[in-house]
Amino acid sequence: MKVIQPMSAVLAGVSLAPTMWIAVARAQDTPAPAEAKPGATAPAEQPIPRDEPTATEPLPPVAATVNGDPIFVAEVESGVQIVQNTGRVRKVKPEDLSAEVLSQLIDRRLASRAIEREATLFKEGEIEAQMQAMEANAQKQGLTLAQACQKSGISVETLRQAVIGQIATPRYVERDLADDLEAFFKEHQQELDGTEIRASHIVLQPSRYDESKQEIEARAEKIRAEIESGKLDFAAAARKYSEGPSRDQGGDIGYIPRHGVMLEEFGEALYSLKPGEISQPVTTALGTHLIMATGINPGGKQWTQVIPQIKQAAAAAKIKKLMSKERETATIEFTGKVPYYNPGTKTLATP
Repeated sequence: MKVIQPMSAVLAGVSLAPTMWIAVARAQDTPAPAEAKPGATAPAEQPIPRDEPTATEPLPPVAATVNGDPIFVAEVESGVQIVQNTGRVRKVKPEDLSAEVLSQLIDRRLASRAIEREATLFKEGEIEAQMQAMEANAQKQGLTLAQACQKSGISVETLRQAVIGQIATPRYVERDLADDLEAFFKEHQQELDGTEIRASHIVLQPSRYDESKQEIEARAEKIRAEIESGKLDFAAAARKYSEGPSRDQGGDIGYIPRHGVMLEEFGEALYSLKPGEISQPVTTALGTHLIMATGINPGGKQWTQVIPQIKQAAAAAKIKKLMSKERETATIEFTGKVPYYNPGTKTLATP
């Protein structure tokens, strides 16, 4: 079965590595600066100023603020462009994609700021060394770093945060990780020990261009109710309603591992089901699904056999937990310059 990247995976690196940083760092074929080792000192030059653009260099358009920190419209646009260039996300309305990118940028800004507060994870000299290298590359283009940032629609401070994130985030993830691996495996054993669950699904696509996610999910709810009432079994409902190629097989798509084959949202929902259970509507980049678990092949791998997979899953869970915790107390305000999801919901608000 073809491996498909979920939208969340495609977006995973958007905010911590702005395309502007890459552009400045690689200007005129100059290699991006290597990550400095912990404890490295800054070059003798003066630190790069953190000042925002002056009155003659106005602040670029802002999409949202996170505890007062701006997320710029250009960051959202760059993230959208990255996703579109991959060609891996289909049938997503442009406004939904923009809102999803913005939501992930917010999460990553929250995580980055939380990690930045832990001063043991980076040295100021490391940050200054990379900022000085990018200043030098900007000068080769006849620009100051502040001018290069403004030209790309972000601020020097946002760039500095991205550099801190690049250095500190891997250290945050690795810290104490070795002590957690066996416990994490036991907690998520079915996802990591080679278990495969057999799945059937019904997938719905927009019936018209402007049909909202909420309207599609409402259609899925009606189909689910029809199945639960006994009017149709799942296979018959799949043949009647599903818009995916598996409809001819009654929605059956065979045995699915937790990771690496289906979209993350799909896999997460499937592995929360017991055989015979049907999920609530699950929306992914490929449509809105009703998923039924129909069988299980238990895995037999021990935790020592899947350490790389445990590390990857545990790291993602650690960052996700941090983001969720930071969201609880964050002050997030939207300017309305790009589409966004109303706080606490997936209800779309458009300019």
